[in-house]
Amino acid sequence: MLCELEQVKRELYNQIDLNTNLSNDKRVLNSQVALVEEEMQMTIESYKSVLEASESDAESDCGKAKTELK
Repeated sequence: MLCELEQVKRELYNQIDLNTNLSNDKRVLNSQVALVEEEMQMTIESYKSVLEASESDAESDCGKAKTELK
């Protein structure tokens, strides 16, 4: 009976350790996901500004061409 109790205790402690490790891993992964999301948002904003700049350049070039044709 005592030996069986020790095995159960050992298994419970092993499960507690595994749960603690998984919780730590989850915390680390959540912070990494947050960083990646932030980087993605910055990249998207950069692409938006580049696209907006190129669209305004294209519009001004088109306007110049129309003016020259007149």
